[in-house]
Amino acid sequence: MVSVKEAVRLSDSSHSRVHAGNRLLDALPPEEYERLSPFMSRTRLFFSQVIQSPGEPPHQVYFPINSVVSLICLDESGAEVEAGVVGDEGAVSVCVFLGGDSMPWRAVVQTAGDAITVRSDALRLEFNRCGALHDGLLRYTQALLAQTSQAVLCGIRHGIQARLARWLLAMHDRARSDELELTHEFLAVMLGVRRAGVTEAAGALKEMGLIDYRRGHLNILDRDGLEGASCECYRLVRGETERVLGAPYG
Repeated sequence: MVSVKEAVRLSDSSHSRVHAGNRLLDALPPEEYERLSPFMSRTRLFFSQVIQSPGEPPHQVYFPINSVVSLICLDESGAEVEAGVVGDEGAVSVCVFLGGDSMPWRAVVQTAGDAITVRSDALRLEFNRCGALHDGLLRYTQALLAQTSQAVLCGIRHGIQARLARWLLAMHDRARSDELELTHEFLAVMLGVRRAGVTEAAGALKEMGLIDYRRGHLNILDRDGLEGASCECYRLVRGETERVLGAPYG
């Protein structure tokens, strides 16, 4: 695991409230936030950084701010496919509060940016108080389950072009930018398909005027058109996320 550098403390001696930038943390009432704040750090996450590995107990939970993290499943041959993405609506390492000591996937930073880390023992203690943090994390876990389960159906039933459009929309919701740094090799891993298939699908979306792609940089040109090219999985997952978590995201 890549070491985290230059962590900045979020709390001062009076534990005054600071806007975190993550929706789960910012929804906490002042008393819960103040109990957690001594165990929070603001951390810079870098592209391709692995922040959680399969079978390893996490020592901290990550709450992305403007970064995006992919949850990647692996088989024994080393083949990879993305099961879900986490942005400022959620948290990485849900096993900390669900009662397990590790997760079967790898969490990899796909969009560099900042995150809030909270020490696992402190988060678990606050979660067990069964207050707002408890309820918010459980609601988020329901949204994450909806995302990962829908990804299974999507991978079986829908074509590469529609799946690529869905994935780009999910990233666009969380990355806070129309420009994404992506390669065809990377997209092939995320979608679990051959590179040639991604090249063909991306070319079709480009010809439709929905995206532009040059030298690893992909720009979203027509958000509405991209939604039209996506399968219904994007709409279903986003709708469930907004229903469970409340305020819209993206």
